[in-house]
Order: sequence, then structure tokens, then C-alpha cells
Amino acid sequence: MASRNNSQSSLAELKELWKKEHEHYRRSEVGSGVQSFVWDVFQSPDLFNLKRGLKSTEDHSRKGGFMLEERIKGGQGDAVIFRDSEVVIPVEVEKLDKAQAGEWQILKYRTAFDKKYGILTDGSEWRFYYGEVEDKKHIKFTIEEMFAEPERFRTFWDEYVKPKNYYLSFFEEQIGQQKMEIFDQR
Repeated sequence: MASRNNSQSSLAELKELWKKEHEHYRRSEVGSGVQSFVWDVFQSPDLFNLKRGLKSTEDHSRKGGFMLEERIKGGQGDAVIFRDSEVVIPVEVEKLDKAQAGEWQILKYRTAFDKKYGILTDGSEWRFYYGEVEDKKHIKFTIEEMFAEPERFRTFWDEYVKPKNYYLSFFEEQIGQQKMEIFDQR
């Protein structure tokens, strides 16, 4: 298994980790719980391909990474993804089978960040929010789907974080993240 702190895990390693630990993730969120698994998934080159950021990095230099427990007005997200200094995605992680419990938190963080994006996960279910906060629109993947079709997930992720789509979603009803609804149809 890759180091749990700063290196990348292969899909095979992530699958094995999920198989061995997922029952533990029902009881534990922080530390070696489901959050640790999520951080490994974020760093997987086959899925998110993000780097774990440093607090010392200047805001304008943050790109393609995530930071843990970023304090924001109105609460504290478990993590924040920085596509670049402008495209910022708050992340909320809950215990396995408790994703629904975190919906109010991710909506609150999206409001605090004034962002149309947000990710809510319990390790198994991954919700990618988009559009107006009050609409609660999201696209859902399971970790099994991500493992089974990493290319499909990666295509979705690359489109989801495309700066052009992010900015267009502020102005146009049917462009940007709105077109993501096609991924809901299998």
C-alpha cells in the first residue's frame, strides 16, 4: 500500500483498502477513518489526480490540489479543492452510509464560499453538486462505479472542473454545469 500521507495509491490498492476497511468507515470519520480513504482517492492519478496542498502556499498559487479542514465563514469544511485560485470546491466527508446527514453542511459551505460546486461523500457515495445552492442539484457516483470505470469518471471530473464551465454556470441556465445532467443517465 502506498504511504497514507503524501503518495499516490493505485486503483488496485484503493480497491483493496476499501474492501478491508469499509466496515470500519461506518464507525470512524476522522483519523484513519473514511476521511483518510477520501484523501487517498483524491490523490489517485486514475481518479482525481490532486496533490495535497500546504497552508504556506499563497492563494493565487493554489492549483490542482486540496487542503484539509479549511476554515470558512459559517463553518469548517473537511477539505477544499482548488482547481485554481478562483475555482474552489468545498468538500464534506461523513461516515459510511451517512452521506445524507452532511447535505446541510455542504450546502452551507457552498453558500459561505459563494460557490456553485461542492462534493459530499461517505466514501461509497460521491455527490458532485452544481448550480444554484437552493436547487440541490448533484450528480452521484459510487466508489464501485469509479473503480469499475475510471476513464468514465475521469472524463466527468475533467469536465466538472473545467474553468470555462464553472464561469459559464454563473450566467447561463443551460450551459456549464447544467449539461452535467447527462451523466445521471446511464
